[in-house]
Amino acid sequence: MEEEKKTRAFGWWDIAVYICSVIAIVAFMCHFWWPFSVVSLALWIVSGAFAIFSVYGGIIERSRVEEAGTRKGRATAAAVIGCLILLGLTWSAVLILVPISLSVR
Repeated sequence: MEEEKKTRAFGWWDIAVYICSVIAIVAFMCHFWWPFSVVSLALWIVSGAFAIFSVYGGIIERSRVEEAGTRKGRATAAAVIGCLILLGLTWSAVLILVPISLSVR
């Protein structure tokens, strides 16, 4: 009698990419709460770093997965979320952080 090997629906890399996506989203949303402090800049940097890792991890994981399914969808979602966060960070830097820093001087 042959036993079928079940493949896991996720691995450690999947979990790391997912957690990085969540951290990027939370840090991005929180950096709007303190626009006049150093905390906003720190959260902006944290959000950017985790978004870049999310894009990188999503692209790498998507290229490694052979079959379509949950893993491929999760990897694509991580890459898309990372790109959206980076786009949002660009807009917040141009429209919020730079004018605030110029008005302080």
